[in-house]
Amino acid sequence: MNKTKGAKIFVKNEMLDEYLFILRDDNPDIIEPDTWGLLGGGMKKGENPMEAIKRELKEEIDIEVNNIRQIRSRKITHEVHGRIFEIEGYYFIGTTDTYDLSNIKLNEGQRADFFSLEEIMKQPNISQSIEELISKGYIK
Repeated sequence: MNKTKGAKIFVKNEMLDEYLFILRDDNPDIIEPDTWGLLGGGMKKGENPMEAIKRELKEEIDIEVNNIRQIRSRKITHEVHGRIFEIEGYYFIGTTDTYDLSNIKLNEGQRADFFSLEEIMKQPNISQSIEELISKGYIK
């Protein structure tokens, strides 16, 4: 079993009352391809979860995110091509004033968009982690 650590973040635009989600790349070699997920990713050796999420935000989308705080940590298991990955995941929430995504440069994923929690839960291709965190009330 491959063990790794990762950090993901719910980014909320309070003016819109919506969260930023990323449509992951359609690559069968990644975990949960072609699903709506969160910004974030794997932690580098020596990084703590907060350092990792700030780095991932800069690498993936480079928008300003404020008031970042951890809301949950948990272990989750994924399978990719018969390989089992156990991920120690750290989940955060933060806020942004950014609402116009037309001029942002998305460095990972197919596209980014804002959704209300009700809208994202209706998507047929939602990440298992997002669905669980929302349905259990960690994000409101």
